[in-house]
Amino acid sequence: MMIMKNQLKLLTLVLVLIITISSFATISQAASQLKISDEKEISDTQTQIITKSTADKKTTQPLSTLEIRSPSYVIAGEIFHIFVYKTSDGAAEIKPEPLEKAIVRVSWNNETYVTNMHGRVILSAPLVEYDKYFFITASKSGYNTDKVNVLVKNAPLQLVITAPSSIYEGESFMVIVTADNQSVADASVLFNRQISKTDSSGSVTFTAPEVYLNTIFLIQAYKSGYLNASTDIMVINLPTTPIITFVMDDIADTLTVTSVDSLNVLWSDIYIDGNCNISGLGTYVLAGDVIFSCQGKITLYYIPTCTILGSFLFTQDITPLITFLMNDIADTLTVTSVDSLNVLWSDIMINGSCDTSGLGIYVTAGDVIFNCKGRIVIIYRPTNKMLGLFDFTDNKLEIIAPFSIYEHQVFEVMIKVDGKPIEKACVAFNGIVQYTDYLGIVKFVAPEVNQSTTFEIKAFKEGYESATAKLLVLALKTFGSILI
Repeated sequence: MMIMKNQLKLLTLVLVLIITISSFATISQAASQLKISDEKEISDTQTQIITKSTADKKTTQPLSTLEIRSPSYVIAGEIFHIFVYKTSDGAAEIKPEPLEKAIVRVSWNNETYVTNMHGRVILSAPLVEYDKYFFITASKSGYNTDKVNVLVKNAPLQLVITAPSSIYEGESFMVIVTADNQSVADASVLFNRQISKTDSSGSVTFTAPEVYLNTIFLIQAYKSGYLNASTDIMVINLPTTPIITFVMDDIADTLTVTSVDSLNVLWSDIYIDGNCNISGLGTYVLAGDVIFSCQGKITLYYIPTCTILGSFLFTQDITPLITFLMNDIADTLTVTSVDSLNVLWSDIMINGSCDTSGLGIYVTAGDVIFNCKGRIVIIYRPTNKMLGLFDFTDNKLEIIAPFSIYEHQVFEVMIKVDGKPIEKACVAFNGIVQYTDYLGIVKFVAPEVNQSTTFEIKAFKEGYESATAKLLVLALKTFGSILI
């Protein structure tokens, strides 16, 4: 009985073992099938990802390339250009071509601009107190963004030179250097290989060299931290005064040229101050030339050097004293006085274009000669004496100059005709003669004076009526050393 129980237990144990082994085999098979299934699923997923990545790679295009071209530096306030070019189409480089409608942004004010058909944008550099870098960017849809740095340099002040446009050889002249309307001291000024420094007032004085012909010289000014300046000045060969001799005939009221040391002296270069008849004179001064009908004081000036050639006093005779009032606007000559009631108009010769139809028999105060044109010369026939010479013309010289000036100061004189500046008019002041420039201007330096003194400014030009003005030169020692 005991043996049967043991056998039964053994059989039961064997059955349990068999069932256990069978279950383990089933589980292993299921796990193997699950692993294979998972590996297949993972493999399929990886295949899908690789396929999708490959597809994406085929559809995405690289960006095209743009490039900014600009100067490496600009001056503050300067207008400058930049250009944007397309340099590749994404796949390969291409010949640079202008890129239109690119967006350009500048860092100094963060403003944006759009390029034109030439790929260009016009910019204005900002004002800076010191040299400073800024950047510029350019962008456009489908393109990369480019960025460049530009150095903006602080703009130095420009020196300005004030000097005469012309000066005679041997004369001293002043050069004034300014910047932004302020005097610049210790600036170097170069003239005729001479360098001098400006004083506290920004001025320096040079002496014009001797020249054989009218010569243009360069004046240069420079100082560290400023922009250099230059200007031209003409040094004029100083003309010499010709030697002309005259013989005065007080009976015939004539002045006759007896000798002249040059054949090239022009009558237009001689100014005759006084009443006389010069209608018979030619172009050049020649021995034998005669000035007729001289009355009172006659003074002859040589205009290029403002030198007196001679002064002559003609005494009075029986010629009646008749005064006329010239009205250049109304073109009339009016008799203002006559020292005799018996002077006949028939004894008076009027040379020139005018209307004498309204005159009576006797010369009377209030008589008017109308429609006077050009030069009118009135001569008393019995004595062949000139009663008057009148130039009716719209070409009257007008002098525009200061009323007063301090000694050593530079001042301008403008010559006008009918309110307009006139070029190449001869202007004389204190023995110095200059010709006006195209603006009708000449510059002089007031002379040194011991006390305030009045000087005359005279203007002459052939074919124009001369003019005279007065200028008061103030002594600095009288008013102190501060110039106003």
